[in-house]
Amino acid sequence: MKHDTRGLTLIELLTVISMITITAAITAPSFAAIKRGAGLNNTAQEIVSTLRVAQNKAISSQRPVGNTADPLDYGVYFDDTKYTLYYGDAATVVEEHQLPDGTTVCDGPTDVRFNRLDGIPDSAKIVKVGIGCGGSTTRSISVASSGTIQSL
Repeated sequence: MKHDTRGLTLIELLTVISMITITAAITAPSFAAIKRGAGLNNTAQEIVSTLRVAQNKAISSQRPVGNTADPLDYGVYFDDTKYTLYYGDAATVVEEHQLPDGTTVCDGPTDVRFNRLDGIPDSAKIVKVGIGCGGSTTRSISVASSGTIQSL
């Protein structure tokens, strides 16, 4: 009697399916962490970009449209869940950005103000944003006293 050996037994099939399921269960959290980290990197780069816009507007003494007052400083105010590009004494909001869900400013509200003409900040600052504000789920943005802005 001849047996046909071209096929899989049920045990072999269940073993392969089990191995694929276990591998997927182990790697899924890693992919979620990578996605969160990439989102946080994007948020940090958007904040750096907004800070550079404020600095450039301060250097050029640019006034918001319709504002005829003497040129004033520009700055970015960071609240728990948003950051705002402003002109003058924070009275004129130029742009407001919401942080993505679950992302917050870790060190509480802070303000980065750039002097008119030279673009130097009023003081060196580090703005820390994160998801839960702990460990590897945070990004820091440095504004040096020389005016250099970078994501750390």
